[in-house]
Amino acid sequence: MSIVFPNRSSSKAKALILIGTLVGIGGLGYWSGGRVKSATASAPTVANEPTQVGSEKKSQGYVTRDELSALRVEMRAEFREVTQALGALQSATTSAANAAAAKTTGAASEGNAESAPDENQIREYDKSKTVIQGALRTGTWSADDRRAFRASLETLPSSMRDEVISQLLVAINSDRLKPNYKGPPF
Repeated sequence: MSIVFPNRSSSKAKALILIGTLVGIGGLGYWSGGRVKSATASAPTVANEPTQVGSEKKSQGYVTRDELSALRVEMRAEFREVTQALGALQSATTSAANAAAAKTTGAASEGNAESAPDENQIREYDKSKTVIQGALRTGTWSADDRRAFRASLETLPSSMRDEVISQLLVAINSDRLKPNYKGPPF
């Protein structure tokens, strides 16, 4: 018994459905003490006592213990196959995610290896802090403040830029600065 999934993108969902079905069918016989009653007239029922081929119970839709055991063996084999396929899919997904994370971390560590800021960057950093301090004295953040702040951000390294943006946003969110125009603060 083999199941072929033509579409790899949906194979995980199909496999999970198959696993749930197999577990449900396998558990049904176990929890019912070996006797499963038919939900429909055409579904077979498990007989507690073995029957012979051609017996009356066989013709009434009963399945022998041997047939049930063979079905369980098939289901276990299929379950193992699907579980192995899911394991391979999960390990491939995990390794791809780890590779992407390592690539991102590598790029971030290269980006974090910023050199010391030059004089121009320090001057722009001080300028941006001065703009925020001036606005805090008045309590308003004007469009002119935004223009000056935005111009000073262009040359700042990311760590300095994050610091001054954080200071501005904290001041706005704590109501120490109120923008007097419509639009973003920087």
